[in-house]
Amino acid sequence: MSTVSRFRVALACVLLLVVADSAAAQRRKVIVDQDARGPATTDIQSILVFLQSPDVDVLGITLTSGDQWVTEETLHTLPVVELAGRTDVPVVPGAVYSLINTTDEAQWWEKQYGSFRRPYPLRLRPPDAIPELPEG
Repeated sequence: MSTVSRFRVALACVLLLVVADSAAAQRRKVIVDQDARGPATTDIQSILVFLQSPDVDVLGITLTSGDQWVTEETLHTLPVVELAGRTDVPVVPGAVYSLINTTDEAQWWEKQYGSFRRPYPLRLRPPDAIPELPEG
């Protein structure tokens, strides 16, 4: 192999390393904002996708009351973060109640357009009443 060919191969290797290093350094920074209704749900699965992706740098997970109250959703999320080996990612519980719509407005909307809720709506139990969690 000639000196010029060796130089080209060496240069190509160096450029490849530089490109690979810069690609690894440019991971997308993401804050996952999710309601997390329980184990093996699409909510939890989407959190796991972000936590395990080599292309994403998860800065934190924020939760608000959705299908369940925020306290229960937080208790579903914490074991998943631990099982994924990502205890470095903070889990931050947010609003318990809607910041915009009141309960009366939500009930009016449901009378007009029908319920989009699951069979066990949030208002059947207080936000601090945590049922037995399937995952323990």
